[in-house]
Amino acid sequence: MITQGHLLSSTTPDEEFIAIATKELAARAHTTPTPPTPMPEDPCDYINELIMALHDTAAPYQYFGVHPNDPNNFGFWPDWLTINEDVDNGKLLLVQTLDQIPHDHSGPVIIDNPADSAPVRIIAWSATP
Repeated sequence: MITQGHLLSSTTPDEEFIAIATKELAARAHTTPTPPTPMPEDPCDYINELIMALHDTAAPYQYFGVHPNDPNNFGFWPDWLTINEDVDNGKLLLVQTLDQIPHDHSGPVIIDNPADSAPVRIIAWSATP
């Protein structure tokens, strides 16, 4: 299952886009994929429904949609607006490495290290006794 990153391209043919998106949605919902049969004459409405359904399955602090810098790239991406709001409000701790987490911190942590090629990671953290 994709947790973050590219899933589809807007240049993907409609039938393939629907098949890939349906399969990913089914994996996230733990069900069997059932794309429409026959394929709708204008699949745009169904594709939009799939995009919204995938968005609804996104992990906290993520969204499904187009990449902010590449509108042809659909996938799961960090929701920086919500991340920044929650960091500003003290609901979320933002660090670059695990050793930056205070030993008495309990709560969600987002790890975003620009020097690391790994995607943004969100973890739950419990203070050490």
